[in-house]
Order: sequence, then structure tokens, then C-alpha cells
Amino acid sequence: MATQQKIQSGADGRAEGFAFEQTLKDIVNEASYEDLIVVDAKQIVKGSIASTATNKNDLIMESAKGSYGISVKNPKTTSTTIQMQIIYKEKLLAQLNTVKPVPQDVSDFFDLFFGGNLEEDCARLGVDYDALEYDSERRRNRALWDSVPAKLRKAFLDYFNDEEIKREVLEVVLKRGVTALGGSDFMVWCDSSVDGKSNPENLVGFRIDSLIDDICKKYSWKPNYHNGMCSAVYLGPINLQMKGSGKGKSYHSPQFRMSLSNACRLCPSVKMYKGSTLGIVPYLPALPK
Repeated sequence: MATQQKIQSGADGRAEGFAFEQTLKDIVNEASYEDLIVVDAKQIVKGSIASTATNKNDLIMESAKGSYGISVKNPKTTSTTIQMQIIYKEKLLAQLNTVKPVPQDVSDFFDLFFGGNLEEDCARLGVDYDALEYDSERRRNRALWDSVPAKLRKAFLDYFNDEEIKREVLEVVLKRGVTALGGSDFMVWCDSSVDGKSNPENLVGFRIDSLIDDICKKYSWKPNYHNGMCSAVYLGPINLQMKGSGKGKSYHSPQFRMSLSNACRLCPSVKMYKGSTLGIVPYLPALPK
């Protein structure tokens, strides 16, 4: 269960994020560029597998040449890995199923690796629940990578490394979520390792499609071990793991994370603008496709 401190910290973080988006919007609009204005994006929009979904866009840049969605990130530091997408496992699999049918073994992998009804699922899938490590598995109500049967791990890797599925996952995580919209065009990060968070003078902006193309071309999903245990899988700069350690359904959702430094380091061929708000935001559409 979330503590009051965690709840307040989350609220403070959201408020700080909204304030930073407002700052970027005000700077561009006060510069009075001809035929260009930045407005807030509608937060809740029509969903692709449910009636509504959360918009990946934070801001919309409107000009005579078109309308562009911008996703804004404001991490503690450039190397801070932050949440790109959190989604119920049922919704993620339902979205992927629209591209290519999800094998039962992949669904079973999700049930164990992201947990929720672990003891029940272990009995159903032939896993010895009592043999699982207490602190990192039974207490957290999920199975680590090596505790999941090999055939389910293989099924997950085979399916998630399919080129169509890999791209769909990245589209959901970085570009559009499970909305019925086309998704964000650009991602703009505060380069907070320079002069701290919420600093409009130190930004990094890039075209999301370019990052997706580069990741798809260069990387495959693979398990990542830390201190001999694996609770996360990686696709280049993106990592996927269970959200938390509580008992509620949302704590056992797939959570995708990324840092700006990993995106820059692992995808150096992606063209990125760096500089102040006015040096980046109005010129994002000029980035090569």
C-alpha cells in the first residue's frame, strides 16, 4: 500500500511537471512567432481498446505547416530512468493481439513475471511456489525470470522480438499509448544534469519515430541480471519490469522505463536538438524523418 509520503511525492512530481510544461508553452507563445502557437493537449482521449485512454501528448504545437504533438520529460537527472508507460497487462496484450495473435504461453509468462495471483498461477503452470525465493518473489507476489518455465520465457522472447510486435510495443510505450490517436511526434526532455530540473534553457528534443526506427534496427529484447537475479528485460534503452511491490492490480502492471542518457548513448545516430526552449521547440519539425 502506498504511504502518504509516496502519494504526496507523486502529486508534487505531477504538479512540477505541469508547471514545466506551462513554462515551455509560455516562452514559445510570448515570442509571438508568426503562425505558431503551443497549446495544452487533452489528457483523456478516445482509446483503441477501451472507451478512453491517456494521451501521450503533453503539448500541441500548431502552425501553418501542421499540428505536432510533444511529449515532455523532466527527470531529476539525465541518467534518471523514468516511467515511459505503465499499462495493465491485459490491455497491453489486447493491443498487441490486434497486430498478431498473442500465444497462450506469452500470456502465461505475463501472469508469472508480473504476478498478482502468483500462488494460483504457479499451481496452474507447474511452478513450485514454495521453492520461490521469499523476499524478491513470494513477498512481491511475482516470479523472477529464471523461475519462469523455459518454454514461457522463449515464447515471450520469440513474440516480443517479432519485428511487428517490437515496433508496436515501442509505439505504445513512446508514441501513442493505447489511444486511437496517431501519437506524439516529438519528445522534449529537460537536460537536468546541467542546471537542475524544470530549466527551460537546457533541453534535448528529438523525433520519436527516429528513436523507434533506431531501436528496432539495432536491438532485441533480452533479460538483464543484477546481483544474479533478473526482474527486468531490456530493449536497448527501454527496460520493462513490474511496477511495484504492493498488492493492488496496478502494482503488477508492466512498467516501461528509459533515461535520456541511455537514449543518447545507445542510439547516437538519432538526430537531437540541444539548447534553450526557443532554440529547439519551434524548429522540431525541421528534424529529419
